[in-house]
Amino acid sequence: MKRIRFGSMVLFLALALGFTLASSPSSSADESAPKCTCLYPDTGQYGVKSGTDCVVQHCWIDLEME
Repeated sequence: MKRIRFGSMVLFLALALGFTLASSPSSSADESAPKCTCLYPDTGQYGVKSGTDCVVQHCWIDLEME
């Protein structure tokens, strides 16, 4: 009876760990980089809007559709 209890506990822990890892959001975005807010004309480079200018810098793009 102890083997069944131990085996089911190990199985439950493995499933819980797998579910936790699978449900956590994975993001490749650099957490320190800002979100891109503009596209620089004629070059296709993304940047962050500063006043009326688009400053080209390392930033991330939000691909989720609203």
